[in-house]
Amino acid sequence: MPKSLWGRLFGSYLVVVLLTVSVSGFLIAYLVENVVVGQRLRDLSRRASRIALSFGTEDLGFNMSLRQWALLRQVIDEDFWVVNDEGVIVASSAPMARLVGRALPVEEWRKLGRGEAIVLRQTHHLLQAPYLLVGIPVVQRNITIGAIYIHSPLAGIDQAMAEVRRTIALSGLAGVLGALLLSFWLAKGMTAPLGALAMATTRLSRGDYTGSILPTGIAEIDSLGDGFNALRHNLATAVTELAQEKEQAHGILQNMTEGVVLFGADGAVLQINPVARELLKYNQSSLELSRALRLAWSSQGSEQVEEELKLGERTLLVRASSLVSREKVWGAVAVLIDISSRQELEDARRGFVAIVSHELRTPLAHIQGYIEAVLDGVAVDEKAKSEYLRVALSETLRLGRISQDLLTLAQSDARTLSLRRLPLPLMNYIEEVVTPWRRLAEKNGITFVESVYATGSLLADPDRMKQVLDNLFENAFAYTSAGHEVGISVEQDERQTVIIVHDTGCGIPPESLPHIWERFYRSDSSRTRLHGGSGLGLAIVKELIELHKGKISVASETGRGTRFIITLPHLA
Repeated sequence: MPKSLWGRLFGSYLVVVLLTVSVSGFLIAYLVENVVVGQRLRDLSRRASRIALSFGTEDLGFNMSLRQWALLRQVIDEDFWVVNDEGVIVASSAPMARLVGRALPVEEWRKLGRGEAIVLRQTHHLLQAPYLLVGIPVVQRNITIGAIYIHSPLAGIDQAMAEVRRTIALSGLAGVLGALLLSFWLAKGMTAPLGALAMATTRLSRGDYTGSILPTGIAEIDSLGDGFNALRHNLATAVTELAQEKEQAHGILQNMTEGVVLFGADGAVLQINPVARELLKYNQSSLELSRALRLAWSSQGSEQVEEELKLGERTLLVRASSLVSREKVWGAVAVLIDISSRQELEDARRGFVAIVSHELRTPLAHIQGYIEAVLDGVAVDEKAKSEYLRVALSETLRLGRISQDLLTLAQSDARTLSLRRLPLPLMNYIEEVVTPWRRLAEKNGITFVESVYATGSLLADPDRMKQVLDNLFENAFAYTSAGHEVGISVEQDERQTVIIVHDTGCGIPPESLPHIWERFYRSDSSRTRLHGGSGLGLAIVKELIELHKGKISVASETGRGTRFIITLPHLA
């Protein structure tokens, strides 16, 4: 059957019509054939019965002359047989003369002997074609002395019935065609409005809420169409409002600074915003195993649970609660807050306080000790007093440098550190900066090497650049002993200026290189403290170079020296 309603209706009508016409035609043909055949058999039976009766009332029986048999053949216009008292055919019509002398089947003769008639509509074993055959026993004094058979061929009846069937078939075909047209019209009229409703429903399922159902004049379908139109309007309104709420929620979720993850009842991630995706790196298995979410699954109320979750180098604060609908937990929502920076800042603050306290305590203790020594009279002569006071002054200057370095770093962190950019003639400026360091090198037996190939100028803050170079030279001299060298080289092209401060001292251990830019870091604390270093110099150097939009890098090999490379772009 077709899948469409129109096809089903049309097919159903067609099947009903075909069944009705077929059954009716079959029954009519069957009844007509039975009536014709039955009438013919009754006619043959009456004629055979009259002949058998005439034979039974005469004493001659079947002892007739040839002339009498010939007259019988003329009287009976049908094919006939005459059977004697032994069941043998003794006479027949001319077409059946070949049967004379043939005997009937034993069972058939016994039936005739009992006085029963033989009526057949089939091919007799003595005949070659189907016949209507009637056999009537000839009874004389209650004894069967023979039988009369009359048979008529079925060919004529079959031809007549074929004509009848043809007429019935043509009439049925005409009726079927008419019924087809009527069925088509009825099915079309019934399904066209339903087809329009189906198309409108399909458009509705695709999100098109503009289609409506027009009146058709059929009460039931018009009622269905009115219901559909009301449903379409209500659904369009609800979808519009839902879309607006979804967009609002999506916008809020996507722009939150915290990570948000929505879980289903099976623990699968239903929704995750970009912040949570970045925090978790889609490592949702760790989150799902956390105690906070396991508590959220089992929680039946709105109680919020918290837990800190460690993911690699990050620490997340997870706030989770279950989502309950009709007293059933269908999911959970987790808010992720990255507290790594908060902890790092807290650790840095504690470390900074500890380091600053230590760095300030050492020179203060020295100052206090030497001044007390002078006041208590430990230094008895002027030379000892002068030495004590000189050391106290040195420690005071060291405190001043630490304070200045801390102030510089604080200004850099607060983005309040400003530059006073001036065009600096490189040859003259470098000479001014390195002059005191050249003298210190001569004093300490260190070779000072200069290689300045720059005739132009550099747009920079002269004080801050001097602070950078002084810090690098201070480190170089602190780690270089007599007999080695410290130097500076400057190269310049149209795009940038490259300044290299190098030494051939002890170098920096490889494991210390990644940390030298950290505040208060010292690769050799004893040597640095001996020369008054605070561990802030290179951190300040990096901040100042980056403030100039430049870069600084380091190359060092233990036992062979260190090179600090400063690259400063030429700014317009």
